[in-house]
Amino acid sequence: MSATPVAPEGGAVGTAPARREKPYSYCNLPIVPSREFSRAVNPRRAELVRLFGQKWVNGAVLHYHFMDDPAEWKGAEGQKQVVRKAFEAWKNVGIGLSFQEVQDRNDAEIRIGFQDGDGAWSYIGRDVLDQGTDDRTMNFGWDIRAEIDTAIHEIGHTLGFPHERQNPKAGIVWDEEAVSRALAGEPNFWSREKTFHNIISKIQPDKQNPAGLGSGLELGC
Repeated sequence: MSATPVAPEGGAVGTAPARREKPYSYCNLPIVPSREFSRAVNPRRAELVRLFGQKWVNGAVLHYHFMDDPAEWKGAEGQKQVVRKAFEAWKNVGIGLSFQEVQDRNDAEIRIGFQDGDGAWSYIGRDVLDQGTDDRTMNFGWDIRAEIDTAIHEIGHTLGFPHERQNPKAGIVWDEEAVSRALAGEPNFWSREKTFHNIISKIQPDKQNPAGLGSGLELGC
């Protein structure tokens, strides 16, 4: 994706373990039901709403908050610093959005947890607005102090980018059984439904970016 920010020098913060080796933990996007419309809504209008409904308005300021209640969502300061640097990296790309950390979860569109073992994930774009203020919209499930790319990736989802591998124009033909078997084991332990949602399924035509290829994320999680 051409707009993908480059991790800044000194991306690792604090004392951290070496970058994870295989087997690999993959990004696990939450399943969100497709928006339904009544028959009275013009199909072209419905198509446009689905296409642009997850996009942020140019010039928007998005507020983020680090969740600390319950305790298992609380992250170490070194991990928070990596996420802050990732937000700054996205801002420096010049995508028309800016970011501000807030101390009250009620003031935040983006609420970030660090629950160990819960995987790395984020809701896509404005889907974060449909989540309760006591709920996370993003999580990091392992120590990311040496992995700013993981933070950049998940923030990219919050900005509205899906996975590039699920672009129907990408030309990928999966061995579905092999993929399902691989992700059913360590460290992901995914069900077939979760594997289909995050790897195999294709982005629906009415949710594709008109730019086509290069409009999604493939940053290694």
